[in-house]
Order: sequence, then C-alpha cells, then structure tokens
Amino acid sequence: MKMKASWRFDTPGPMPPEAVREFDTLIGKVVVQGNRWHMLEHFKGIFRGIGQQLF
Repeated sequence: MKMKASWRFDTPGPMPPEAVREFDTLIGKVVVQGNRWHMLEHFKGIFRGIGQQLF
C-alpha cells in the first residue's frame, strides 16, 4: 500500500463518516455468526490500541 510520505509520522486526520459506517456494517455481519457480546468485545480489544504507541 502506497501512502504519502507526510503520513509516515503523523495521522492523516479523522476517518470519514462513510468509512466508519462501512466498518460498522462489516463488524455487524461478522458478529451475527457467533455470540454477539463476545464478538463485539473481541473487536473492541483489537481496535482499542489503534493510534496508540506502546512502549
């Protein structure tokens, strides 16, 4: 994936609302395949660290 060099050490900005809705739709399709609560907690665990640097 090619990204602008200016994005390398900084955020490109907030995610567009359309992209957020698409992720929500995708996650909704996945969680109906199992225990909804457990699946949502799983996704929360995955996305919680995005944008945070771990030391």
